[in-house]
Amino acid sequence: MKAIKHFQTITKHKILVMQECFRVGLYRQGLLHDLSKYGWTEFRVGCRYYQGTRSPNNAEREDKGYSSAWLHHKGRNKHHYEYWLDYDSHGEGKLVGMKMPVRYVVEMFMDRIAACKVYKGAAYKDSDPNTFFSCNFLISHSYVIYHVIIHWISIHSSSIHTMCVKLKICYRFTRIKK
Repeated sequence: MKAIKHFQTITKHKILVMQECFRVGLYRQGLLHDLSKYGWTEFRVGCRYYQGTRSPNNAEREDKGYSSAWLHHKGRNKHHYEYWLDYDSHGEGKLVGMKMPVRYVVEMFMDRIAACKVYKGAAYKDSDPNTFFSCNFLISHSYVIYHVIIHWISIHSSSIHTMCVKLKICYRFTRIKK
């Protein structure tokens, strides 16, 4: 039963992200979004730790101290900022954020909105994704280059949805110019 529920959850999430990607012309990304979740490495963990109200990766992390599914997932999906972390080129051994192409930034925001909608259901509020980014980027991951994104949010809007609209417009404009 958990396998069916998990499949329904990840498919609902994928469809929401796909619809938003299609809306801004990211057809390939929409089709390929999170396909690794259907592979055995991630799907098995998702079934075992399925709860329906949050990511099974968090439950696995609580149980084991790490999440094998998350480690697998973030290394294969470019819309996760963790994919873009690497050691600096100066040999100091510091983790730094690499430049993330705008199309993946747009997908990352849509991914977070869709995840909040799926896990929160009827309790979803437009501020939920914004709260996630504010907490995670400013507190836990301040070393990542997303200070620019947070700056955009603080200047242009308190809503992550408005931020997505602005990024979509920017993405469309850069696609037209090329």
